[in-house]
Amino acid sequence: MSSHSFNLSSLRSKNSPMAKPTSPEEHAIAHEVLLIAIMKELKNISGDPMTLINVHKTCSQILDAAGRPNSKAIAADLITEAQQAE
Repeated sequence: MSSHSFNLSSLRSKNSPMAKPTSPEEHAIAHEVLLIAIMKELKNISGDPMTLINVHKTCSQILDAAGRPNSKAIAADLITEAQQAE
């Protein structure tokens, strides 16, 4: 799996005529906020406390296979944040 496959939305938005000039940090923050919001809504819609635990397991498996321990830690932190969100 190539590393750019994790960031296709960044590549698409960069070439969009409506793209706004942003820093890599701003783009990363936007991705994190979007992911947390999606996971929070997923948790609320499903009503199942196992939903985000299953998301965590899937992310861990993918990132273990890709050899990305730091990314795995970041994903775990984001999932934990979504689990704690009211």
